[in-house]
Amino acid sequence: MRFSVQIILTRQQQLTELEHALRIQAPQGGRKAVAVIAGYNHQVELLRRQLTVHDPERWRCLDIEVNTVDAFQGSERDIVFYSIVCSNVQREIGFLRDFRRLNVALSRARELLFIVGDHAMVVQADTKGYANPFPEIITYILAHPQECLLWSPVDDL
Repeated sequence: MRFSVQIILTRQQQLTELEHALRIQAPQGGRKAVAVIAGYNHQVELLRRQLTVHDPERWRCLDIEVNTVDAFQGSERDIVFYSIVCSNVQREIGFLRDFRRLNVALSRARELLFIVGDHAMVVQADTKGYANPFPEIITYILAHPQECLLWSPVDDL
């Protein structure tokens, strides 16, 4: 579980860069609402602690909320980080295959959506006979390089 949080935190640099850019562009208080959506309560708690979401000095231009997909039902944010981090030896994705939850997670962002996780694992996951939505999502991302980016931690090595 700590490894999953570490993968999500690799995107923390984008939050820091966004915070800096907003301070320069809108020094009088322009703010962006950010959602970090995690699959499990334990991930949510670890992310809240690691991101220090309630630190007004660190995040003067970002309102960051970390919670589960169910908590974001019916709401939107400017920027969303959606964690599909669930790598396991059984190669199972559990409730991530639920189209209703996936629809909620993917439709919360007004401006920018990051999907964070092991894309190879979710594409090949054992869904216990249910449809796997992730091959179609990854295919879409790859087919739209002007609007989408598929990044892997290996790319940074």
